[in-house]
Amino acid sequence: MVYLVRHGESVFNQLDLYQGHAANNSLTEKGVGQAYEAATLLRHLNGNAAIYTSPLLRTYQTAEIIADCLGKSFKVEERLTEYMRSKKFENWPGKKMYCHPDYISWKRHTDELDYTFTLEDGESIQRYCKRLEAGFKRLEENGKDLILVLHRSGLDYLIHYLTGLLRNYFFDNRPELKPGCVVKVDGQNWQILSSEVKIEAQ
Repeated sequence: MVYLVRHGESVFNQLDLYQGHAANNSLTEKGVGQAYEAATLLRHLNGNAAIYTSPLLRTYQTAEIIADCLGKSFKVEERLTEYMRSKKFENWPGKKMYCHPDYISWKRHTDELDYTFTLEDGESIQRYCKRLEAGFKRLEENGKDLILVLHRSGLDYLIHYLTGLLRNYFFDNRPELKPGCVVKVDGQNWQILSSEVKIEAQ
């Protein structure tokens, strides 16, 4: 069984800034509460799960809270870190970024399903997805249930990858995975457990 957890609300979420790999982006008070809510939803696992997190501060803090509530340790997995479109966008207001010429170029390529397109100082979607797959394959060898604390883009792709959903179908029907939500993946089935999310699981 795999449990995917999106980090709690961060300062950049609150300010509508592009997050990327920003190092100073901690959880807000609301985000801390969401991490405790996620821990409550995962408490039944007790010692039967291994916890891994992206190294970025917002995910690390979320994993720390979950691990403490479950009485477990956790490990950092570098390959779970956030997708990097380009370092140019870091600290940009989210809405303003959409007018940036580089973002417009990236969006045009992805709309045309060119997942190999790469901006300067960034990575392609294809490379990002391969990175996530490699990280997951290494972790699943442990034979335990997994709790993975990561980012919105990582939740999107790993749900697609683990359940076998067609990528275009999934992104055309992209669910609202809010900060702090927990997604349970069991074979080809997935379910949103967090009460923070208002939609029904697919």
